[in-house]
Amino acid sequence: MNKKVKAILSTLLINTAVVSTSNDNLDDYPLDSIETFSKISNIVEYYHPSDAVKNTDWEVFFKYGTHYIKNNSSQSFSSQLEHLFGDVAPHVTFNDYLTEPERLTSESEVVGWLNYGYPGDGHYLYTRYISNINYG
Repeated sequence: MNKKVKAILSTLLINTAVVSTSNDNLDDYPLDSIETFSKISNIVEYYHPSDAVKNTDWEVFFKYGTHYIKNNSSQSFSSQLEHLFGDVAPHVTFNDYLTEPERLTSESEVVGWLNYGYPGDGHYLYTRYISNINYG
């Protein structure tokens, strides 16, 4: 084997050892919680009707949320979510178990977004506002 091949092979082996050592710390990283937080954030951003949701910079919120979840792993995940969404979506509740949602009746009033048009750059005919809607 020539000297160049030996040098490249030894470099690859060292890099592989470094990468496998750094992957051992992934167990400390709460990926499941961050994935769930990401899904909840998207649902709240697009479907929860509140002015706070409309005024939130969601990119900054998501970065802060992932940082908060990683650094507060001693708290329960539901407590972390309540802290993160407390100002943005105070009526959304979280728990550590699955519960049956409240059933709507024909007299129920629902607050929701009314969307007109297509959101995006260059689309000036888009409006979105919060409205009370009778479910029945």
